[in-house]
Order: sequence, then C-alpha cells, then structure tokens
Amino acid sequence: MVAGGLGVAPLKTVSAQSACAGVPFTDVSTFCAEIRIAYYTGITLGTTATTYSPSNPVTRDTMAAFTTRTLNFALLRGSPRSAVGFLWSPGMGANIGTVGTSPAGVASDGVDLWIADGGSQKLFRVSHNGNSLATWTGLSGASDVLVVPGRVIVTGTNVNIYAIDPSQAAGQVTPSGTSPSAGGVGLAFDGQKVWRPSAAATTLSLLNPDGTYVAEFGPLPTPTRGIFFDGTYMWVVSGTGNLRQINPATFAFSDVSLGATFSSTVRPGFDGENLWVPNPDSNQIFIVRPSSDTVIATVTGNGLNGPNAVAFDGLRMLVTNKNGNSVSLFQATDQTPLGSISLSQAMAPSQAASDGINFFVIGSGNAQLWKF
Repeated sequence: MVAGGLGVAPLKTVSAQSACAGVPFTDVSTFCAEIRIAYYTGITLGTTATTYSPSNPVTRDTMAAFTTRTLNFALLRGSPRSAVGFLWSPGMGANIGTVGTSPAGVASDGVDLWIADGGSQKLFRVSHNGNSLATWTGLSGASDVLVVPGRVIVTGTNVNIYAIDPSQAAGQVTPSGTSPSAGGVGLAFDGQKVWRPSAAATTLSLLNPDGTYVAEFGPLPTPTRGIFFDGTYMWVVSGTGNLRQINPATFAFSDVSLGATFSSTVRPGFDGENLWVPNPDSNQIFIVRPSSDTVIATVTGNGLNGPNAVAFDGLRMLVTNKNGNSVSLFQATDQTPLGSISLSQAMAPSQAASDGINFFVIGSGNAQLWKF
C-alpha cells in the first residue's frame, strides 16, 4: 500500500516542478509509477493540492478509505458492465416476455437463461432478450435449476432428478435418477457433487453432475429453507433460524444463529466475500461473513417487503420482494441502498439471476420475465 495523504482536494493541474511526471505532488521522487496509478484511479488525493506527504503515517481510518477506494475501483474496472458502458444503476426494468405458467427457478450460464416451470412441467432455454430458444418437456414438479459443467440440473417438489445436456436437441425427458425425499428448496454445486436439500427430511441428497443419486448427508435441522455454496463451504438455511456451514470435503459443520425464523424458501446470494440471506418474515437481509461464522450486518429498509432471493452482478446486489412485487438494489461493498423498483402487480417474484451485466427476475404469479 502506498502511503500518503487522503484529503479531498479540488481538480489539480499537474505541476512541472514534480519530480514524478504526471502527478501534482512536489514532495515525491520515488515510487512514481505506483503513486501515479493511485492518483489517477482516485485511491489517493494527496494531503494538499501539491503535497503527498510520503513519510506521514497511515492511520486506520485513512487505510480504510484507501482499501475501500481500491476495492470499488477494482470491482468497477473488472465488471463486464464497464466494458459495455452500462455504468448506471438500474432505475427501471422491462418485462421481456412470459415463460410457462408459474416459473419458479432461473439460472444463467453466462449466455442464456434456464427457467424451470412446474406448472407446465417444462424447462425453457431463453435468450437474454427474452426469445425462446428451446423447450424440454416432462419435468414433473420442476422448480429448482442449476447450471453445472455439461449439464443443467432440474429438481423440484417430487423425488425426480433431471439432467439436461444443453448440446442435445430439446424434447421429452425422463428422470436421470431419484432421491429419497422431495426437494423444492434449492440446489448447489461444490465442484464435484450437487447438493439437494429437502423441505421436510433431516437429510439432503448428494448427486453426481449427471443427475445420478449418490448418498444422503445429515442430520440437518428442519425444516430446510435454502442452500448456497460460497466456493469453500456449503450453507444450509433452516426454518428455525440457524445457518449451517458445511465443509464439503470433510462434512464438518458449525451453526450460525440468525435470530429469526424462516417460514418459506429463500435463495441466498454471495458477493464474493459475504453471504446475503434474505428473510421474508422479518423483512431483513442477514450479511454473514463465512471466514468468522458471524452476522456482521442486518439490512432493512430500501423497499424490502418479503425479500426472498438475491442475485449479484459483480457490483450490486438485487433482492426480490415477493410481497411487494418489487426488487431492491444495494451496493455490494457496503450495503448502500440504491433504491427499489416496482414490478407488475401479482408478479410474485420468485427468483433472480445475473449474467454479470443484467439482472433477470421471474414471477411465479404471472409468469413474467423482467430484465434490468
């Protein structure tokens, strides 16, 4: 970390007297390239218009400002939204069509959307403009959809497991396997196995990526309300308000108390550092730090009304509000509210996904697909 000043200064003209070309600071002569980058990216502003104060100690509050600016700059520059010039926060969405009759699950493979609809017993492949590309039929109870290497896994409110090969022609499908208990509360992939919890059973099912059944894992606190993988640990939300952290390699676990019960299924999200767990009963989002198994913040307001699903686009978090027929947006780095957006009446948004540029929301109430 380059030491030096934090102070906010007006627009500066680069001084010809600076020993470091390209910066206005007259008191620096070493680490010129590093200081120049820090200056032009806004990480440091100097202690005055012409001084950097390279020998000054960096206090903890100054370090926090440096770190936050660095993180925000890295996220903005690395975001696909920046590459295509989509630098605004979504202020409104667009209904880009209807899909099925009561879609419950949506996932993005980075190019297309995969939408599971138990009402019509179909899996839809949809372009990011809402155009229908392919339809698979015969998926009884379909509600959960997960993209894994070479397959799209679909499960739902019965014991059937469907593994769709996207490279093959669409058509009627049959189950690739079955599990002991019905699902309907989410799917997660740890890189080797698909994890399928049950709303009622005390165990969850482990599946191969081809959809074949492997084994049961448990016991788990019941009822299960959701599941998510953060790249290291599997997280299972229970209706009693516990969040169970599970090591997929050893199956060792620990519990985090959220202090609130969950009466319905939720779809947590992950911002790369923290887990976002929505609670539709208390109109809260619990921000959980996996590295310490602690709740570091509780988010309220900003239009939260029955929050039930979270998606991340690399910069922002979108939360669907099933009771409010709306979505709420937050800055991922510090949970700053970015406003809420109303959807159509009776939409009952059930899940959200992102391709890194856009957000997509489906509604089980009116089968609409919205794009932000």
